[in-house]
Amino acid sequence: MGILDGTLTLCGQSAEYWQGNYENVNESHPVFRLFLQYHPGVFAAGVLLVHLVLAGLILLLPQTLALGTSITVATVSCFYASTWLREFGLGGIRYRVALFTLCGFMLAVGIRWGWQAEPAGDTPLFAGLPWPARWLAIVVLFGIFALLFFS
Repeated sequence: MGILDGTLTLCGQSAEYWQGNYENVNESHPVFRLFLQYHPGVFAAGVLLVHLVLAGLILLLPQTLALGTSITVATVSCFYASTWLREFGLGGIRYRVALFTLCGFMLAVGIRWGWQAEPAGDTPLFAGLPWPARWLAIVVLFGIFALLFFS
């Protein structure tokens, strides 16, 4: 998500900025604003440096703190990326919900396969239902959720 935020930050700069007027910056974070004022390459290097520092921190921390840091970084990066949506005409709530939904699924995949974390028991409630009935209920409930939040 941090790479998405960095990409959106670069895409959100004005034509005047891209013509070399690096003082004309569209960025609220003071450190990254400074990076952008030097040069877009400095900004990209700064984004990379921040992610390398965070990766090192996550690798060195005890597992629970590392996991908490990972979730926090992903969520905060998702929030920062969502602030750019308005700049591109995507300011509606459904776009932000979609972005945070993507973030949630990315976290789930990262925790499950990246961390190789397995639940104590992967038996969902109502596991005794025949699978067609259970999946029909899942589809119906997801449809209701999607109708409420994405319409």
